[in-house]
Amino acid sequence: MQQADTAGSTRGARRAWAIAGLPDLGLAEAAPILSVGAAVIGRLHQSVADWLDARTEAAPGHRVSAMVLYRNYLDWAKSEGVSANEIVSLTAFGKALTHCGLGSIRANVVYRIGLRLID
Repeated sequence: MQQADTAGSTRGARRAWAIAGLPDLGLAEAAPILSVGAAVIGRLHQSVADWLDARTEAAPGHRVSAMVLYRNYLDWAKSEGVSANEIVSLTAFGKALTHCGLGSIRANVVYRIGLRLID
């Protein structure tokens, strides 16, 4: 928002982003990244891939706390009857999200960028 304010508007910020040669962060590009990422980690952590498909959607620019995501994953796993040995640790969960191409930022907590929870 601050950058949009400095640029005069969201449209101005987008124009400056494009002029700088930075990639378009539109929803059309984010969805395939999640799909490909989920397919890749599906071989490593099937429960995380299944959770991504069931409970998240691509949302460029959106951020959500990594702990909120992990708690949602644990709730989902319990409701789906995922066995305890198939549930991954917080560290493995974070690595799986990174392998999906989901960035993170650290403030007072860690946030994951580019997806949102759905019901």
